[in-house]
Amino acid sequence: MVPSMIQGAAARRVSKQGASEGVSFLSRLNRQWRCLSGLPGANLFGAGTLFGDNAETKDADVVVIGGGSGGISCANELGRKGKRVVLFDYVSSSTQGSSWGFGGTCVNVGCIPKKLMHDASCLRADARHDAQAFGLDNIIDTTSDDPVDWETLRSTVQSYIKSLNFSYTVGLNENVQLIRSKASFCQPEEGKGVSSVRYIDPLSQEEKTLHAREAAVVAVGGRPALPSEKECPGARDYGVTSDDIFSLERAPGKTLCVGASYVSTEVAGALGNLGFDTTLAVRSKILRGDAFDEQCATKVGEMLVANGIDVRMKASPLRIEKQETGLSVTLQQGDNVIEEKFDTVFFGTGRKACVKDLNLDSVGIQVNSSTNKIIVDRSSFQTTNHNIYCIGDAADTELPELTPVAIRQGECVANEICKSVDRNLFETVNDQNIHEKSLMVPSTVFTPVEYGRIGYSETAAQRVFGKDDIETYLVEWQSLALSAIHRKGANGAEYPLQCLAKLVCQRSKNERVVGLHYVGPHAGELLQGFALAVNLGATKQDFTDRVLGIHPTDAEAFTDIRVSRSSGEDFVQSGGCGGGRCG
Repeated sequence: MVPSMIQGAAARRVSKQGASEGVSFLSRLNRQWRCLSGLPGANLFGAGTLFGDNAETKDADVVVIGGGSGGISCANELGRKGKRVVLFDYVSSSTQGSSWGFGGTCVNVGCIPKKLMHDASCLRADARHDAQAFGLDNIIDTTSDDPVDWETLRSTVQSYIKSLNFSYTVGLNENVQLIRSKASFCQPEEGKGVSSVRYIDPLSQEEKTLHAREAAVVAVGGRPALPSEKECPGARDYGVTSDDIFSLERAPGKTLCVGASYVSTEVAGALGNLGFDTTLAVRSKILRGDAFDEQCATKVGEMLVANGIDVRMKASPLRIEKQETGLSVTLQQGDNVIEEKFDTVFFGTGRKACVKDLNLDSVGIQVNSSTNKIIVDRSSFQTTNHNIYCIGDAADTELPELTPVAIRQGECVANEICKSVDRNLFETVNDQNIHEKSLMVPSTVFTPVEYGRIGYSETAAQRVFGKDDIETYLVEWQSLALSAIHRKGANGAEYPLQCLAKLVCQRSKNERVVGLHYVGPHAGELLQGFALAVNLGATKQDFTDRVLGIHPTDAEAFTDIRVSRSSGEDFVQSGGCGGGRCG
């Protein structure tokens, strides 16, 4: 039986292009659905299928290697501009055997499953903490310490991911052909195009060569990095990463999260609030780097502890051994070495670009040995082979490894190849301003209490512009609902003030806001609008004098932020009206 989503898609095509086209489209969608589901009479999607009605793959105008956010964006934009595109996508299994469908990291093992599990964890935490005070304990059990039903949560998340795999597959532009196979570069034959790739045909299992007439684009992304056997014996055998954690077939149980990056802190926060005994091992600092404000990072750590996560500073695993019941971990913790048992050890200790098997040397593409990323022109994204471009996490741009960055880069490269006059967001980027450009990309860390930011941290701004040229305005408060119910932390003590807002301003530029930071509920939703203001050059006066707050919200704190760091005044707000004032 054809699923309703296929029937709906075909009906929309019929209404637009007529019955015959709708029938053909329905046939193709049904074939793709069978591929996704592994049904009889279809090539298993994960093993490789062609998107399109012709089994024979002809030469293309452009070849794109990598079917993640950047690759899909670039391929579709090229297709819309009339280019014939072949898009290669291939997923190597993780060290624990995890693999996934079409769509890349964000869809399958990144942003989407992470955010869904974050939302589920917040629902559980809010219910357990607050339901009784709001009179909801008659319909919500607030006494149980049991963790969530992992299998139900996992099933919900993975089912939605599969629907996205299907959606992105059938949503490819009609000029884009998808081949689920690993591709690598080879020397182009004379007169056959500007770039060539070799791959194993997923249907015939024969090695084939495909030629690109105009250009090729690398969009292979990256994968989580695990410690070597020498650095931490057992890490590669028994450790899991973001490639695995969201699809674990068993409940995580007692979990050690290694690393203090946004990935590790997010996973630790989610698992802890889902009811699993969770420890976060931090080697140095939580959320390092110029993008993350140290005061806000400290607040993130404070809120992790308040939500029951065991945060251990100066801690890292030395060895992992498998036992009959779980894993034995030898931990360096300060000056001490201890052994502790865990059910799961999660590593969020960085990522590595997937450039190893592309045969880049054969086509003159250079890689930065210190970053393991492909060297590109930072406005056009051309590699050292000017017929080949690179975008996303594999490109050595210093820009953050985020989905919106890769998507926009993909569109810009499509415009570059087509000689389009569309504005290139990166056209003014050079070595002098690349660092500032990278900081002006907004981002949010989805820990139990979220942290959203754009621009410089307070410390970084003082280093770049000079301490005397920076003034910081800040305020700390408790959200309205938590003020009303007097929430308690995991240890029974009073729940800390969960909201912190900061405007980092450059005095000599009329107090232009060069950094905006917020720790509090729904930071991701709040930051999007403020990011536009900061990128447009808003000043502190613009925030406080040119707009009124929406009351009572946490966001309105930025419209009434008064206390400066230099004043020495107490920046903790009292009154209990959330981020604003009632009088």
